[in-house]
Amino acid sequence: MECCLKKANKPGSQYPVKDTQPAVYVVSKVEQDNGIGGFSSNTYQYEGLKFHQQGLGSLGFSKRTITSQVTGIRTFEYYTQDIASHKIGLPTLTQVAAQNGVLLKESQQTWQVTPIGGGDI
Repeated sequence: MECCLKKANKPGSQYPVKDTQPAVYVVSKVEQDNGIGGFSSNTYQYEGLKFHQQGLGSLGFSKRTITSQVTGIRTFEYYTQDIASHKIGLPTLTQVAAQNGVLLKESQQTWQVTPIGGGDI
């Protein structure tokens, strides 16, 4: 298996949340043996990196796109950055699309935060 790293960037939020463009390294490609003498690979793209300026730190990326270099199938993964409910980095929606853009599969997740012991979050 082989993978490559590259920087990811993207802009647009309000204080205390800030869109960031730091020197963040991410996986951009993973290549692995396909078992029949060749390789299969996926490329990765990231969007919406945000940072909370009042102590919560990185809120992660809002979207990751995975593209199969063999089939052209793309998987779009969306993640929460909801500081009000403390839902950060949780997957909310996954969509799989064929190379021509036809939606093949969609899965939506909902999350609930439950305080333990009756206290605030």
